[in-house]
Amino acid sequence: MRTTVGQLRRLINEEYLHGVPEWQLRKDTTDFVNVIRDRIKRFILLNKSENGSDQREAIAAMNSVCDDMEDKVYDLLENELFEFTRRV
Repeated sequence: MRTTVGQLRRLINEEYLHGVPEWQLRKDTTDFVNVIRDRIKRFILLNKSENGSDQREAIAAMNSVCDDMEDKVYDLLENELFEFTRRV
């Protein structure tokens, strides 16, 4: 059975609509935020902390902000990828 160009295009579009697997997008987002988290932690430890208590408080605050950022980044990427697949 031969496949026409139109059928092939529809098949490619259907495959694009599946997009990036959710687990992979989640892992990539986590990796991205962890790099930022490490850089902020280094900054806190070198520049913004007088003692261990201040460091722990600053790191706890940073972790909270980074956790929220991870959710927002994931949602943004997921929405943008979905819109991209709809346009292609």
